[in-house]
Order: sequence, then structure tokens, then C-alpha cells
Amino acid sequence: LGITHVLRSNEFHTTLQNNIRARLGLRDPIIIQYSRFNVKGSPASKRKLRPLIKENLVKGWDDIRLTTLKALKRRGIVPETIHALAVEMGLSTSEPIIDWSIIEALNRKIIDPTSHRYFFVPDPVKVTVEYAPQMTIQLRLHPDHEYGFRTIHTGSVFFIPRGDVTGEFRLKDLFNVKIGERGEDGLRGEFTGREMKKGLEKIQWVTEKNVPLTVEVPHELFIDGEYNPGSLEIVEGLAEEAVGDLVIDDIVQFERFGFCRIDVTGTRMRACFTHR
Repeated sequence: LGITHVLRSNEFHTTLQNNIRARLGLRDPIIIQYSRFNVKGSPASKRKLRPLIKENLVKGWDDIRLTTLKALKRRGIVPETIHALAVEMGLSTSEPIIDWSIIEALNRKIIDPTSHRYFFVPDPVKVTVEYAPQMTIQLRLHPDHEYGFRTIHTGSVFFIPRGDVTGEFRLKDLFNVKIGERGEDGLRGEFTGREMKKGLEKIQWVTEKNVPLTVEVPHELFIDGEYNPGSLEIVEGLAEEAVGDLVIDDIVQFERFGFCRIDVTGTRMRACFTHR
């Protein structure tokens, strides 16, 4: 075919192929071999992946725990990150084990400047805040770039992460709340002022106008060579109303939770956790 140079991964048997060409009187092309990228806890070999798919241990070639191109795209790892990783690792015949943190750091640098910010509340609990002022606030879509604002109208009912409930805290960008007794339909709280108080934890929140959202969070697929049954975590929660206007493939940052790629829209939205 007139091929002069062959670039390929190093599992192919060059010596055997050269011998066959010599016996057939064919010339040898220049062969440059290099190793695969191996990501810690995520096998890349099709020989290892096919049984996982067949046994329904992963959902398919685009399962976000895998390192196939389909899976990386679905997780929210952009093409520019793959290119940057290849440049950083270089061509080598050794087989490096890449930690996910390297991929995440490269990807974060690329997606952070363009990812809009929103609130997402995992494992939400309802809080009714007595004496809460009704407010209309505008929150920036990005802290460093002029992408505009989203407008939120607040009343006395909020949903906050169950794990963040403390005696007194600050609803981020809003006001302070002190938790009282538990009511029949959730927690009771009291408005304690708009001024910033030193030492109060700032937590995410959504109002009664919200969007149910499921987030798939991947973890290492294999630990010490063994399949990890807890490698896919499902987080149920509520996102702010504006998230309902996002479309598939949008990559956003849910503040204090992480970057996510929108995977399914509609009445029950789903997102894939990219990284923090």
C-alpha cells in the first residue's frame, strides 16, 4: 500500500511480522511503537472490558467509570484534555499508570473558565425559616467572567443538604439562619440577619421552585486488581430552577459539589459527575 511509517502501541509483535515480510520478499516499514495510557483503577484493554459489559458490571462502552473515548466524553472530559495529556506524557515504551487526578487537573483548567455556576443540594432536607424576608437576588453565572446572572425569588421555604445542618449557618449569598426544632414536614429555622457573621458556614440552598436531579459519581472500577462493587455512586438531590433550562452536554459547576455534565434532560434530569 506504500506505507512507509507505522505508529502503534507496543503489544504488537514486530519481530514476527518482519520475519513474515522477509519470507514474502516485502520491504519493512519504519515502525515506531509506544505504550498505552493506563489509568489507575480503570482497565483500557478491550479483552478486560468485554467481560465487564457482558456481566452487566458496567453499563456499556460509555460507562463513566471507563477510559474509552465515549466514556470520557460522557463524563465531561473534553478533547482538549486528551490532547494535553498526550503532550504531557509524551511517547514512551514504558507503561505509565496515570492517576485520575492528573486528568482532572488538566480538564479543570480547560472547563473552569466556561462552566456556569449553579446550586445543587444533595440529600436535601426542607427548612422553613421564620421571619425570612422575601427577596429577589441575582447570582453571577461565573465569578470571574461576565456571563450574566440568574434571578432567584426566595420566600420562607428552602432545601439544604442534610449533612450541612448545624445550629446556625449562612445560606450562601442570602442571609443567616438558626435551626430550631424539627417540624412535621422538615426543620424549623429562624432568620438571624443579613450581615456576615464570622465563623458561620456557608451552605447551598434551593427554593420550592427546583429541579429534581440525579448525579452519577464514578469511583475506581478496580481496587488492588479486584472489581469494586461501590464504583458507581448515585446521588439524589435538587438543583435550582435555572438548571432545568440546560441542555445535554452542558458542563457546569454545582458550587461546593463539583463539575458535572448534563446527561439527561426533562422531568427527571441526570448528570454525570466530572470531578471537583
